[in-house]
Amino acid sequence: MKITLEYSTQIQQKAGKPAPTLELEAPCTIQELVKEIAAGAGPDLQAFLFDTEGNLQPTILLSINDEQVSWETPVMLQDGDSIGLLSPIAGG
Repeated sequence: MKITLEYSTQIQQKAGKPAPTLELEAPCTIQELVKEIAAGAGPDLQAFLFDTEGNLQPTILLSINDEQVSWETPVMLQDGDSIGLLSPIAGG
């Protein structure tokens, strides 16, 4: 199945590359995918996305097809899904 990722600028900088489009063979949840992406990108992205207990940082927004999802609720990915990883930016 084909999955498209979208990163905010901060997350893209931590990942060190633009968000890719992925081809996944096996079914997986959005949580499994985000953990795999973070592990593959290295410690900077892992520390930015996850706390020391492996939970998604509360400042990170996760979405599937532009609808926000909760980290605590496993969601199976479907072919064609667009996954958003966003870090809100405040300013004034």
